[in-house]
Amino acid sequence: FDYHEIFVASVNAPDAVEHLARALDEEGVARSEAALPMRASEDFGIFGHSAKSAMFFLGAGEKHPSLHNPDYDFPDDLIPIGS
Repeated sequence: FDYHEIFVASVNAPDAVEHLARALDEEGVARSEAALPMRASEDFGIFGHSAKSAMFFLGAGEKHPSLHNPDYDFPDDLIPIGS
């Protein structure tokens, strides 16, 4: 049995994490810094090759269908917060 990771790992740059944390705090967006490794990298790992980057998850709430569910619909109200 052989397995090859096909996605580039997303590694948060400390400067980008500080910038993100400051922006969230200034906007009053609640955040958690759970430092748990996860495999949800996909193509975001490539972004860090060109610029300092920080991947974060912007939740839609516990009553919203989870990503990849058939009834998931991205809540457009998150666009201003995320940007």
